[in-house]
Amino acid sequence: SQKAGKEIEDKLDEFLSIYPETSAAYYSSTTRDSFIMPYADLSDYEPETRPWFSLAVENPDAIQWIEPYEDDQTGELVISVSKAIRDNGKVVGVVGLDIQLGTLTDEITNREIGYNGFPILLDGKGTAISYPSETGNDLSQLSYVGKLYESENGIVTYKDEDGVAKRIIFTTLPDVNWKVGAVYEERELNSLANNLRNSTLLFALLTLFVIFAALFVTVSRTTRPIVKIKSVMDSVSSGDLTVRSEMTATDEISSLGKDFNHMLDQMNGI
Repeated sequence: SQKAGKEIEDKLDEFLSIYPETSAAYYSSTTRDSFIMPYADLSDYEPETRPWFSLAVENPDAIQWIEPYEDDQTGELVISVSKAIRDNGKVVGVVGLDIQLGTLTDEITNREIGYNGFPILLDGKGTAISYPSETGNDLSQLSYVGKLYESENGIVTYKDEDGVAKRIIFTTLPDVNWKVGAVYEERELNSLANNLRNSTLLFALLTLFVIFAALFVTVSRTTRPIVKIKSVMDSVSSGDLTVRSEMTATDEISSLGKDFNHMLDQMNGI
């Protein structure tokens, strides 16, 4: 009905106001009633011919991510995501939304990842969703891109068209098999490694110095009473029986000092 259609459009419009990154939100029923915001005339629209609709109907439990394509209304490259709507277990329609590739690319490329690297995002078939100077292009034929799809995550090394050695550190987004990664030049990473190595070496030296200082203090405290006893013994050996050990601690060395004093007292009594 017209009232139901207006309610759907209001909900779609509300969604767009909450998530401005979304360029369009839409809904199509299995009876071809279609609504889209921002508004466009969909009176002759055939949703069943569109991947966002047909894939959602075929797989109603899964969220569908559609490869980048040119939008009929704007002519811009967009990515679509859709999900089937069920009523009592039966699919009655599909709701979807579009994100312009340019918007998504801007969001990703504006991320600062340091060391002159840049982030990339590829869809499940190797199309560049975000990749400097390559956005929207199919990169699946490049050997280093193919290696990204051989594992869930890891590091791929390659040389670009200028012969510059680079590394891609990547992982896989679950469910959609998209690859997200960061590209760095080898020399930047080597510089980072050298900095880390130097920092680690400096930290190790400082740690050794602290340990040595603590050990020196500990050994000094331990040997100081022994030195005092030796001094007293040297005086006794020179004939001075009036000297005494003045250690008052309770450890074994201090006990030795007390025993030595007792021995001198007995000698003086003879």
